[in-house]
Amino acid sequence: MKIVMEQGRSKAQIDSNNKIMATFLIALCAFVFFAFVISFVKTKNPYLLEIQSKIAMFKQ
Repeated sequence: MKIVMEQGRSKAQIDSNNKIMATFLIALCAFVFFAFVISFVKTKNPYLLEIQSKIAMFKQ
């Protein structure tokens, strides 16, 4: 028995919907990644503090 998932939609509509879902998932992954990077930078781990102090010494 074949399960039909198209629900009366044309192939172009299904392809368009799949592209929208894929774009949304990519955007969601990018948002989560950048949110993680920003939170990582805000925690000021020792490696970043060392770089920041070197930049401050270079500017003086």
